[in-house]
Amino acid sequence: MRHLIPRRPLGRAAVIAVALAAGAGGFATPVLAGPAIAAGPVSPRPVAGTPQLAQTGTTQFIRQLVQCGSMMYAVGSFNTIKAGGTTHTRTSIFSFKATRPFTLSGLTVGVNGPVNSIAFIKQNGCAHAYIGGSFTSVHGTAAQNIAEISTSTGAVVKSFGHNANGTVETLLGYKNHLLAGGAFTRTNGHSRNYYASLNPFSGKDDGFIRLGISGRVPNDPTKIYKQELSHGGNLVLVEGNFTSVGGHPRQQIFMANLGGATAKVTGWTSPEFSQHCIARLSFYVRAAAWSPNDSTV
Repeated sequence: MRHLIPRRPLGRAAVIAVALAAGAGGFATPVLAGPAIAAGPVSPRPVAGTPQLAQTGTTQFIRQLVQCGSMMYAVGSFNTIKAGGTTHTRTSIFSFKATRPFTLSGLTVGVNGPVNSIAFIKQNGCAHAYIGGSFTSVHGTAAQNIAEISTSTGAVVKSFGHNANGTVETLLGYKNHLLAGGAFTRTNGHSRNYYASLNPFSGKDDGFIRLGISGRVPNDPTKIYKQELSHGGNLVLVEGNFTSVGGHPRQQIFMANLGGATAKVTGWTSPEFSQHCIARLSFYVRAAAWSPNDSTV
């Protein structure tokens, strides 16, 4: 498998490409590989008509962009966007058509803090979405860091538990499970450190993930930060600040097999992730992406 790894402080985004000689079941030996080549046309210019964050003099950002059906959903930390030459108020969430003319929807949720992630479950279609972040109120309803919302009205679906005792950084829909990661140690009345599988209807821990994540590198708390499902649908890459997963030494990134009754840590790993990029940036693996055939990362 191939991954991009910061090696030394040559600049803010210095990386190298590394190919992993072993597959998902064995220990990976890194060897240098050539740079990745983009397939298809890539332009630095945004497509005309797409919504954008307005310049307000304060820092605004989009953390995640997800498509469901014909709509795109953007979440992050913002309160003002521009679309069609008009400025609109949208707090932490907005949606727009995925095709031209990229029309902004009327969805207004009203979240009192950043939204880090949004996810959908196939059984619900696109009528409902799950959001996670660092907030205490959603659309006028008390909700601590996690909630299920209507994508038409923005209202909280109250049958789904909406309480996590720490920031939720990432959400992922997998079959009939909602995989949640973050800095929490308890979700909806269940103790589960940093990574949990929730029932998409009740929000209760369903026991699918019991990986025993622990440890951290300095300057940042233990947490799960991001996750990516393979195209094949049975493997997930998980990034964050940790040193042990399922009793195995894993630092900053691990791969889990979701194909069984419960998730299992695979043998895939690399010593490349067990080093500091620079002293003040000991936790630096923030995201990954699978290649179209899942052979490289």
